Amino acid sequence: MKALLVLDMQNGILEMKDFSEERNKIKNIIKRFKDAKDLVVLTKHIDKDPNSPLAENTEKSDIDKEFAQYADLTITKNTPSAFFGTTHISHVLNKIHFNF
Repeated sequence: MKALLVLDMQNGILEMKDFSEERNKIKNIIKRFKDAKDLVVLTKHIDKDPNSPLAENTEKSDIDKEFAQYADLTITKNTPSAFFGTTHISHVLNKIHFNF
């Protein structure tokens, strides 16, 4: 089994400019992973600053519905990195046998 990490496909980021080409490429990769029964992990960045486009408990911080439907697992983080800081993604992936 493989795992695909899809980082921060959130409303507040995706509305900043036209990401149509990138969205289509990412969606096609996700579909290939899903067709192969591989794991799709999405991350969601949350910012404690209420003025941030990724402020906690806002619609802008939500993962775009187009991508959320494919998530086998969603991990919330509050640092830019998915592997350093307060995120537990390495621990979670190690528990399901993806060693880093």
